[in-house]
Amino acid sequence: MSYKNTSCPLISLALLLISSHVLAIDLQPNDIVAPAPGRTAVSISYVNAQNNSLYVNNVPTGGSPNLESNLGVFRLGHTYMIGSLPAVSYVQTGAGTLSPDGSLSAFPASQGMTDTTIATAIWPYANHTTRTYFGIAAYLSLPTGEYSNTKAFNLGSNRYSQALQMGYQRPITKSIDAAFAFDTVWYGANSQCAAACNLSTTNVQLTQKPLYSSQIGDLS
Repeated sequence: MSYKNTSCPLISLALLLISSHVLAIDLQPNDIVAPAPGRTAVSISYVNAQNNSLYVNNVPTGGSPNLESNLGVFRLGHTYMIGSLPAVSYVQTGAGTLSPDGSLSAFPASQGMTDTTIATAIWPYANHTTRTYFGIAAYLSLPTGEYSNTKAFNLGSNRYSQALQMGYQRPITKSIDAAFAFDTVWYGANSQCAAACNLSTTNVQLTQKPLYSSQIGDLS
């Protein structure tokens, strides 16, 4: 999968959105660093992604599938203090297109709004002098995106999801920091899953087990 991302953030807001219907929460470098309070940020981004692999029951289907998304993403956030603890909240939504091509060209495209994410992060421990941080973030994804049970591919998920993430960052040398994060995503049910679930016009209920994931990396 390839991405092109052009954005103009005023500040770096900690912890990004739930990036797709089934994936984990991606962290960017220094997202675990506690922000200064009293700042409002507006971020407008353009994201292009292309996926050339299609799996059914974990088995590649072959052929030449191509699924391209072009999204404009808007995020509004504010940093503040809860007592003595740094915190940030934001709301993120967007609009765009999801276009099947190649061996998927027979399927209709999806155009319109994306799902909306509301998130709040708080840092129980933040020490800028020692570059040591521990943060906790909670996410709520709302099914505001374009969705049709007659489409196999949709910008929206037609279900709620919640997530909880913990991140820890500290120096390992004078110039290199190590960061670790763990998150869990819980998914609501989609009772109007027809084409996306069984390529038919009959609705079935889509359920999904919680997704657990971790990330680790070094920052210089």
